[in-house]
Amino acid sequence: MNIRKKNLNLFFNFLIVVLVLISIYLMITTSDGFIKGSKLHALKYFTVQSNIFIGISAFISLIYLLFKNRYPTWVVVLKLVSTTCLTLTFLTVMGYLAPLMGIFNVFLGANLYMHLFIPVVSIFTFIFIEPKVDLKFKWNLFSMIPSGTYGTIYIICLAANNDYGNIDGWDWYAFGTYGLGVGFVMLIGLNLVALGSSIGLYLLYKKVIE
Repeated sequence: MNIRKKNLNLFFNFLIVVLVLISIYLMITTSDGFIKGSKLHALKYFTVQSNIFIGISAFISLIYLLFKNRYPTWVVVLKLVSTTCLTLTFLTVMGYLAPLMGIFNVFLGANLYMHLFIPVVSIFTFIFIEPKVDLKFKWNLFSMIPSGTYGTIYIICLAANNDYGNIDGWDWYAFGTYGLGVGFVMLIGLNLVALGSSIGLYLLYKKVIE
């Protein structure tokens, strides 16, 4: 990695970390928008978890870049998985939450950072800034682990509490509004979107020449 590319990488990964910290601060100190809760209570949202995930991934990247000229393949795989989570968040917001909750509501306060700024910066960084390594196509399957785990736990909690469609209770995404079966199908669909997003990021990453 040449010095220009390394500096760009440092800048964008540092920017991601800063944006994540700002979003967490706003989430804790304000009550605007859809993503809100009493401090740790807001950690239930996949959006919050995925933003923290990308923040951790970017921080790991920074540590490697500060001491070495590039970082190992597993870090790029981690960035692929975490960026996929952010892509899934962005697509879910635009295609589902914005029509359900209102476009202004999903971009208020911390939501503006978590739903828009951080996903866009993370996607751009992965495709254009990340150092090129020999990513294997099969590694895209790793990108389904976060959403698959989250979805499974979500459905189990929803069914155990029989609390369908209650956005203030266990069904905060209202996936179970029309029954558990429909909610289950929607979550399977989101996992397929995650896989498709990962493949898309993978192909674009491969296409851009370092």
